[in-house]
Amino acid sequence: MGNGTRGTDGSLSYVLDAEDRIEAVDERWHEFAAANGAPALTAAAVLGRPLHAFISDSATAHLNRVLLARARGGSVLTFPFRCDAPGLRREMRMELSPEPRGRVRCVTTLAAARPVSRPRSPATGAPRLLTMCSWCNRIRLGDRWYEVTDAVGGARLFVAPAPSEITYGMCRRCEDAVNPEGGLVPA
Repeated sequence: MGNGTRGTDGSLSYVLDAEDRIEAVDERWHEFAAANGAPALTAAAVLGRPLHAFISDSATAHLNRVLLARARGGSVLTFPFRCDAPGLRREMRMELSPEPRGRVRCVTTLAAARPVSRPRSPATGAPRLLTMCSWCNRIRLGDRWYEVTDAVGGARLFVAPAPSEITYGMCRRCEDAVNPEGGLVPA
């Protein structure tokens, strides 16, 4: 099944090409898809397709692209995320590792799972907004700005309900870099 590898700890891995298309999956791919109510998502059905076609909301897809870019820059990133299945809430860990020619290896490992007796109803109320610096991609949590990897890992952004929208602003560090005097930038 491609060039993916199976982890000895029950992990599942797949490789993305430089354009975020699924290039290879390991032998556990079919088992995972079948166990999660998606037996039609065979390797043949997903290979060559963009990863983001399988992410349901644009905010999570955008954060995923930022993290993949960091991995392609040479960083190995590890963070928690949720991947629920019908009747099951799963917390997992993702590791993104750079590979040659702009590829990224993605390894997921189950951290915890618990049955859910009935599906949750969609969240109601105000949308959950996430503010990202439009220059450096840092994320504002409360009154502080964090590197995207720290925000995703430390604040467990992929474990909490997904943000409904990303808004853009500029963190103080980038504001100071653009205009060190603190006034308006001349037109």
